[in-house]
Amino acid sequence: MALLAMTPRKACRGVILCFVGFLLYGLLFLQSKKPSSLQPIQIEKASLVVLHRRNNNQPNTSDLALPMSVQLRNFIPNAYIYPNTTSSYRKSILAFLHSPKSGGLSVRDCLLKLYRIAKKDRPLVVAFSTVSEVQENLLNNISSPNDYYMGDSVMGICDHVTNRDCSYFTMMRDPYDRAISHYLFCRSGRGGQTPSCNTTLIQYTLSQCSLYFRQMTSRMLCSHSNGDTQSGSQTWICDPKPTSIDHLHLNREKREQVLHYFLDNLDKIFTVIGLTEEFETSLRMFQKIYEEPFQLCRGNHANAGSYLDGNKDDIQEEYRKQLMANDDITRCLHEDIKLYEKATEIFQIQARSLSL
Repeated sequence: MALLAMTPRKACRGVILCFVGFLLYGLLFLQSKKPSSLQPIQIEKASLVVLHRRNNNQPNTSDLALPMSVQLRNFIPNAYIYPNTTSSYRKSILAFLHSPKSGGLSVRDCLLKLYRIAKKDRPLVVAFSTVSEVQENLLNNISSPNDYYMGDSVMGICDHVTNRDCSYFTMMRDPYDRAISHYLFCRSGRGGQTPSCNTTLIQYTLSQCSLYFRQMTSRMLCSHSNGDTQSGSQTWICDPKPTSIDHLHLNREKREQVLHYFLDNLDKIFTVIGLTEEFETSLRMFQKIYEEPFQLCRGNHANAGSYLDGNKDDIQEEYRKQLMANDDITRCLHEDIKLYEKATEIFQIQARSLSL
């Protein structure tokens, strides 16, 4: 009724003011919905299930649909991608995943030099044959965590470290080149002759398949024994040998889920990733993060060399063509190819952060 009592001019003015008011409110509402600029992700001690946690901080296993045995619980994310982490790289335990014929032996020899300079514990080898004993000693508090771990079965060792940060790092190599080098090394007898060495390149590669993926999923299964029934104490007992993705007997779909689980989290599992093809640069990356003189090991290429007579490059190129033309090999190396592609992406980010 008040509006009807107004003069036409006042009524028009009132309607216009209301319209302008609603327009301004709408613009403010839309602005409030505009996404803010992305902030660097801050992660301290990470877990592979960090991307799948519910509000109660429990893993959403229905979303993961993955065997719990392959999941990792303790590690420091990539220092170049997540630089705001509060973890102390220099004081952390270093766990180096060594993949055969990927420059890993050179890094291993480097660590054997560095521990003396840093006056730390001698690096402890976590190999297929020793991982059971190493993990039992940690679980039963027989030994304190070492400053350095290194080997082909090191994944999962940080899960048993509770009082210190623990950092995984690794060297990766093009899967085709790694397979060829591994085969030629085997044929040379320098690694000890085995029946599998007396085969063709195709047969040997099919017997190995995605070796790095198998190492990533290698875990020890440990459980409590009854222990001393009078004192009520229990002792951890680990299986003599680790299990891996191959022991889980997963179908192709489930195996692919495990692969994508690691692809999505590769930048969180490893504090830094090196590439064999960029060995010297990788050492610089390790040195910057861990503040240890890795570059003292430049030019140290253990187990490097040619196992061929004739033109090495031509022969290796011919071998590479053979592998890439074989569909069975492509399927066989599928997981390692995908992991290497992802590692290359991460390495490039690290290189940009290092201003290379």
